[in-house]
Amino acid sequence: MDIRKHGDWEAWIKFFLRAVFESADMSAQSAAEIHQLIMADRSRVQSNDASPLTVQVYDHFCRDPILTNPILVTRLESSKPTIQRALERLQKFGIIQEISGKQRRRRYAYQAYLSILTRDTTTKIG
Repeated sequence: MDIRKHGDWEAWIKFFLRAVFESADMSAQSAAEIHQLIMADRSRVQSNDASPLTVQVYDHFCRDPILTNPILVTRLESSKPTIQRALERLQKFGIIQEISGKQRRRRYAYQAYLSILTRDTTTKIG
């Protein structure tokens, strides 16, 4: 309102630049947290003698944190039972969770990753 009536552009620009700075800072912190999470979880997967396919499935969750067995079968050109075993291993490690609650067409999520992405933006990080 002050901009229209009094031409107070300086206050508006300060407000806008502060918002951009805070948003960029929060994004950078989230990216660093996601990177640390991925490195720690990858190390956990590899130290538990996971198969190369289980590691590949994990890598797909790092790029796309909600996936299904059929999507992974297509992407990795593997069989449904083989992918299912990898999903079960990742669940056993506590890295992914089944989120659909169904017997068929199950969806799996990398919840720790998603919780960083969906964190309330009004909460200061760190």
